[in-house]
Amino acid sequence: MTASNKGSVRYLFASISAQPDNLGDVEIRRLALKLLTSKHPKQILYVGAMPQGYLGLFERQKDRKFVSSKCSYLAQLLRRIARRRADLLFAPGPVLLELSARTVAKSLVMCTLALAVRLGGGEVVALGRSLRGDSKIAATLERLLCSISTTYTLRDEISARFLTKPVSVLPDLALASTPILDEGSRNSILLSFRYDRSPDLRLLTGIVQRFRGEGKTIIFASQVRRDDDQHEKLASYFACESLLWGSRNYAEQYLNLLSAYAGADVVFTDRLHVAILSAARGALPYELSSVHTDKIQSTAGIWFDVPVIRNLEDVESIGTSGDRAKSRLKQFDALTEASRLLAKASESYGAPIST
Repeated sequence: MTASNKGSVRYLFASISAQPDNLGDVEIRRLALKLLTSKHPKQILYVGAMPQGYLGLFERQKDRKFVSSKCSYLAQLLRRIARRRADLLFAPGPVLLELSARTVAKSLVMCTLALAVRLGGGEVVALGRSLRGDSKIAATLERLLCSISTTYTLRDEISARFLTKPVSVLPDLALASTPILDEGSRNSILLSFRYDRSPDLRLLTGIVQRFRGEGKTIIFASQVRRDDDQHEKLASYFACESLLWGSRNYAEQYLNLLSAYAGADVVFTDRLHVAILSAARGALPYELSSVHTDKIQSTAGIWFDVPVIRNLEDVESIGTSGDRAKSRLKQFDALTEASRLLAKASESYGAPIST
């Protein structure tokens, strides 16, 4: 921020338009804004066609304005840029570097807006990005965005290979929340899987038998609405409970899931933010995926332990309740450190990127 802008009222522009049925998408955007609110209290947020229930999960604040029209949002951004009063936040999460007209056009618009904000004395912040893909053109545009930004961070080390300058690799933004450690009654085992992948029924049978033998309640839970159908079928197959979106609104399902995670002993999942959000509430997450992917291990596994379940021997090797209590203490310490790192980093957002 230039000296001439020090005393002026500034506005943070950001888009929170995302997958409306995915509570993980909500969480990383909500926490990104929370980290920046003390420094950027006045916020103009593009919400597009996001339903009211989705927007309800973002704290209503006096200086926070939702804009549904893309033209109106861009007009307000350009007006503030002209007055040298605009800062810009790019959404966290995965970035697919593919050669398509839509991807290239979007990247060009992002770089153009970022450059305009910088020339107008503003800050450009890109947090928690995860880069995958094989397009050299898209990767070049992402490197340009990184160079323009005042702050640019990644959520995994694999993404760094697409960039030409060193940048900070920080915990996923979902880890910014304060973790809890409650050794009260953790009487349930939660399972949560992507709708487009079928988990191994042999492994699920082993899990259900193992933990029913310990007297645990088995629950299939949906953090993403699209997962409902598969979870309903699996719950019926194993004659166990389910926690589905159904007709619930966003806030109801969000609070129900947080409560379920806080009462869960172990969670089996192939979803990154199920692993993170459940761990933040004291459950022990295990990765169980029918396809090979580095997403959970490269993003969550570098900050806290997320063991991978590959076979029935892995299921049987899960420790006793006493072992799990010790693992929970270790996990709590790791999550506390991850949250501290994100809070510490947020103090310097807007400072030039170190080279």
